[in-house]
Amino acid sequence: MAEIEGVVIDFGDGLVSSVRQHLTALGGVNPENYTIFRVPARVRGCNKRLYEPEIVSIGPYHHGNPACKAMQMYKWQCLRDLLARGRDICVDDCIRRLRKLEPRARRCYFEPVELDGDEFVKMLLLDGCFVIEFLIKCLLDKKKDAVCNTAWSGPLIRCDLLLLDNQIPFFIIESLFALLVPRRVSPLMELLVMYITWGERKELPAEPGKKIHHLLHVHHLCFVSTKRPNSSTAGNSSVAKWLWLKLKRAPGLLLPRFCISKKGEKRAPCTIPCATELQEAGVTFTKKEDKKNKKEANSSGSFLDITFRNGILEIPFLSVEDSTPSDFANLVAFEQCMGSTEGSYMTSYVCFMDCIINTAKDVAILQNSGIIENMLASDEELAIFLNQLGNGTVMDCEEHYLAPLFTEVREYCDSKRHKWRAKLMKDYFSNPWAIFSLVAAIALLIFTFLQTFFTIFPYYHPRN
Repeated sequence: MAEIEGVVIDFGDGLVSSVRQHLTALGGVNPENYTIFRVPARVRGCNKRLYEPEIVSIGPYHHGNPACKAMQMYKWQCLRDLLARGRDICVDDCIRRLRKLEPRARRCYFEPVELDGDEFVKMLLLDGCFVIEFLIKCLLDKKKDAVCNTAWSGPLIRCDLLLLDNQIPFFIIESLFALLVPRRVSPLMELLVMYITWGERKELPAEPGKKIHHLLHVHHLCFVSTKRPNSSTAGNSSVAKWLWLKLKRAPGLLLPRFCISKKGEKRAPCTIPCATELQEAGVTFTKKEDKKNKKEANSSGSFLDITFRNGILEIPFLSVEDSTPSDFANLVAFEQCMGSTEGSYMTSYVCFMDCIINTAKDVAILQNSGIIENMLASDEELAIFLNQLGNGTVMDCEEHYLAPLFTEVREYCDSKRHKWRAKLMKDYFSNPWAIFSLVAAIALLIFTFLQTFFTIFPYYHPRN
């Protein structure tokens, strides 16, 4: 009962019970348990192909997708083959194990799972066993498999398995692997790392206590965490300057504040000019080589290790393949969902590339410098992809690891001395003919001056 301006309103028990039911349904839901998210509609609308599965669905968000129906029968075959691998485990044991994990698995999804208990458990069983058996067949089994040996299906399945909202909890895969896979088979994490890195690695970097959320998280650890800028070169890299800025801002430390102006602390720039404008300002682009092995094309130890010194912007080599847009888009989406900017190395890198690449001309500059190998349809397609990927991302201009580099590049480009030097080099030293013309003009000017001097000098200083 409530009285508003003399009018008595009876809400009734229906509303009260409805609110209580919703509160009770939340139970022990904790936002920290959410590990599997969906890409927002605004971001997805830019390019759905980067975020939606094309051949195989994993998890409840895309369960029943008509485009993925063809792979459902293959999932059942994977379940049958995995059960037949010799552990004497029947499907009943798997279902009992998954029923115990069902409440925990449901709490991992940000959006409510509409599937009932039986459908949800069956989905976890099929998808988890498919991932395990597919890895074993692709990496270990010598016998032929129709899906694993099809050239076009391999890259498509890999892209689908590494989508943000096409996941099941990692502990489901771990539990099924421990229950069904014989001990003679390689460890699960080794198989995953080999598959995700195309056989380049067999183990993740040592991070004690690191909890794995899903396959995309493993991908992030392989693709980003292992490629962070090398601490051994931190004295000359942007990371050392980033740590220095954070140290200066730490409370209680009496350190000089170089970034203070009369109006207060200067804000770090969120953008830098594109490659064309940087080149006009005198910035030189070079591919960062690995000191250990300069012969390899992709020799840089970290594609994140970008440095700027004395007008030279060193960027590690990047090969842009058909799978690169999907990889980058979902890695950035994963970082955006993590809620912390401290580990958003991929977001910072993408924002940097978005800044320096606006048009196909910018892509051509980086290609001519040996920095980018573009295997997409055109340079314009790469430029459009990076520009769209940068839209909608949230990045702290003060905290990301390239913030000191952004500041240095801005200061360099704002210097008139560097612009004049760049214009001089472009107009008079860009090619041999321009240099020859400049030298001839200087020589002609000198000869003209000498001729004039020797003509006028005797008139004012006649010989005795």
